[in-house]
Amino acid sequence: MIMATDSQEETSVKCVDEIQVEFSDSERKDDNTSAQSDKKELYYNPLNENNRPKSRFWESILLWSQTTTFHGVHRVVNIQSHTFRRVTWFILISTMWVFVIWYCQGQMNRYFQYKTLMLDIVNTQKQILFPAVTICKHNFVHTDSVNSTDKVLIEELLHTHPNKTRLLSEFGESYLNEAVVDFESLLLNHASNINEVILSCKIDGSEFNCNTFHQVLSNFGQCLTFNSSVQQELSGDDHGMELLLWLGEDNTFPFNPTAPIFKFKFMENPVKAYGRQYCINTELSEFKHYTITACYEACRQNYIYKLCGCVDPFKTGIVGNKCTILKYVDCYKPALLSFQSNKDECYCPPPCHLTKYHTNLHSVYLPDRSFNTWNNQLSLNKSLETLRQNMLVLKLFYNSKNIIYHEQTLEYKFEDIWASFGGIFGLATGASILSFVELFDLLVWNLYYHYQNIVQLMRGDVPTT
Repeated sequence: MIMATDSQEETSVKCVDEIQVEFSDSERKDDNTSAQSDKKELYYNPLNENNRPKSRFWESILLWSQTTTFHGVHRVVNIQSHTFRRVTWFILISTMWVFVIWYCQGQMNRYFQYKTLMLDIVNTQKQILFPAVTICKHNFVHTDSVNSTDKVLIEELLHTHPNKTRLLSEFGESYLNEAVVDFESLLLNHASNINEVILSCKIDGSEFNCNTFHQVLSNFGQCLTFNSSVQQELSGDDHGMELLLWLGEDNTFPFNPTAPIFKFKFMENPVKAYGRQYCINTELSEFKHYTITACYEACRQNYIYKLCGCVDPFKTGIVGNKCTILKYVDCYKPALLSFQSNKDECYCPPPCHLTKYHTNLHSVYLPDRSFNTWNNQLSLNKSLETLRQNMLVLKLFYNSKNIIYHEQTLEYKFEDIWASFGGIFGLATGASILSFVELFDLLVWNLYYHYQNIVQLMRGDVPTT
């Protein structure tokens, strides 16, 4: 019995030991499982109710921070990481964002300075359009064809400072105060006709009708203009326009008034094209016929019209009452002189598209190599001294068919600023366009949740967290 009892006690002790060992093993397994779960849950786990935020807003923020493509954000929200490490990452990320904002601001300032570059391109054309040609003759009104009354009127009105006393004695005050004279027709009627000024016309060695020139009256006198539609295939002095002009300035009233092509293309407002000026796009319909000269002429006419209430009697096609002779002498002429000191008030910007012909002047003294040809062809029968004083052989031609394009372009373009933004965001924060889409998505959904809460409060329901 005693042996049996000892055996039972020994057996019970062994069972207890086995139970304790088994319990210790299970406890160790639970500890390992807990450690592994703690190790896995270094970040926020929405399935774990113990660390789940009470607010849906903060829950979405935590989820976004762990999945966003912005570099380093997930290290800041690491709930198991050391505080010093999280603060270090926060400072580092904040520094990167400050640097990004500073850099982007500098690039924006650089872009809005609109600094420009000029690109020069030389292009050789197979054919090149011959330019329009205008020839002006300062002294063009013949005195021998004007009667005595018109002679006095023309002499005084063409003078810079007309003699009012002479006009009053010749015509009377009532006539001068009421008479409106068409000065352009009066002057051109007594001017040389086209065939008297241009004796012969040639292009590429072939003669053409000189009456294709049309005459107008300008500040330079009698001007003859030729608008060409001729395409030049060859360059040089044998391939161009050759005109024989007869000046014939005896017995006239005194009137006071090609090589590579340069094409300029400037950018429009807000880019400054000429120093501090902006240009006008002349390709638009409202500025199709815009020129700086015409702009200043219109400004001058407006200035004089405000002072005198009339427009230039020498010009046709101007809207407004033409000045009478007396008003022309008393008001128009002084206003014309005062305009020279006020013309800076005119806003006449240059055109954005401009073509310039760089000209070189070469002259020889008659007789030259073409003199005998002209003399035999036209039978001038004039003395050499008379020809030297009155005749002019004018040759207009291209030295080459090169066109030099000067094109203004931005030094820092819009695509450049986009490239710099993408580079600095990727380098400093690891962000891309989709990163900002993620941030926008977070904002939209949180606004939607807040909107739902407001609607539920208005209905009297308990809002969702």
